[in-house]
Amino acid sequence: MKYEELKEKLLVDFKSEIIPGITQEFLDRPEMKALFEEHNKLVASGVDPKVQAEQEVPFAQSARFIRAVHTGDRKDLAEIQKEEAPKWKRKNGLIYMSEGDNVQGGYLVPVEYYNEIFRLVCEYGIARRDCRTIPMNSSTMHLSTSAGLPTTYWIGEAAQKVESKPTFGRVTLEAVKQICLVVFTDELLADATPPIIQYIIEVVREVILRGEDDALFNGNGGAGIAGVLSCGTQVTMDNNRQAFSQVHTDDLIRLIAAAACGSRTNGKFYFHYDILTWLRELKTTTGAYILNESPVGGGPPTLWNKPYETSDVMPDNTDSAVDTPFIVFADFKKTVAFGDRQSLTMKLADQATITGTNLFVYDMQALRFVERLDIECLLPTGITVLYTAP
Repeated sequence: MKYEELKEKLLVDFKSEIIPGITQEFLDRPEMKALFEEHNKLVASGVDPKVQAEQEVPFAQSARFIRAVHTGDRKDLAEIQKEEAPKWKRKNGLIYMSEGDNVQGGYLVPVEYYNEIFRLVCEYGIARRDCRTIPMNSSTMHLSTSAGLPTTYWIGEAAQKVESKPTFGRVTLEAVKQICLVVFTDELLADATPPIIQYIIEVVREVILRGEDDALFNGNGGAGIAGVLSCGTQVTMDNNRQAFSQVHTDDLIRLIAAAACGSRTNGKFYFHYDILTWLRELKTTTGAYILNESPVGGGPPTLWNKPYETSDVMPDNTDSAVDTPFIVFADFKKTVAFGDRQSLTMKLADQATITGTNLFVYDMQALRFVERLDIECLLPTGITVLYTAP
């Protein structure tokens, strides 16, 4: 069965009774086609799809669903409906996606289909990807950090020895909550169920990750996370250079050199995309550009042979002012702890009161996304921050 055939059947033959809200745009997503190809491999294997599903073969239930659509087996579709409905309620809390259709005898697309799409479209932000992730078993967690190393010394024969020992510090992770609350009408859900829900999940996921990155660099407004721009070691542009546009090659050299030795090897630059405007102009004393956006061999772009990454939450050109931080250099794996207390969860409500509006009375529903985490500097000396001159 070709993917175009499946789309035609879903959009024409079964649209009214299986997935009333499905759209051409949703089915044309590359993730959907990739999943279909995986499903087709199972279908082509010749193994009974019901047996596959019982053996928990990946995508087996979806393969069974596709085969039922292809053959017009409404009896098997009805069985899939009974099997899948409790999974939505138990695994996702998203049974409402097809709830109205179920009452009228509609069928649910296998839950694994949507779960896998969710996984494919999710791209982690800088905070989750680059920092040291520490699972938190409680809302508060204490971490011991190295504050100083022991020293060695040379002595002569029979000379008195001097005590030397490492010193330690303590960092406390205290989970704070980030939430996103999306409210929509019952009619919207009924008229565009699969696409609108998937769209909301994608957008909220992006917003949540951006919020984490914002907290990593700028803090969360005094609610417990300071941000590396304020906790790192300050390096100031010299010669009274007070604007981002006046950044110099020497500033970046000093930024690397000022970082604790543990951060220099795998350290990375972080700044807003706007700053590339000025960094592209910088050259070495021999005339070579220090910014390499397309390294040979397909590696990451580099600045002074160090990787760099841009983020929209960092100060942009409109923020240029005196005594203002705008470039960070660090190895976040060694210097920043990302305490993960509660990963992103979703909950649906249809009877709550939000900003004075009773959802039940106005036929509305709300989808609440919540996560609990903390981001703390473990080694401030390993994080350097470039400031404009005061």
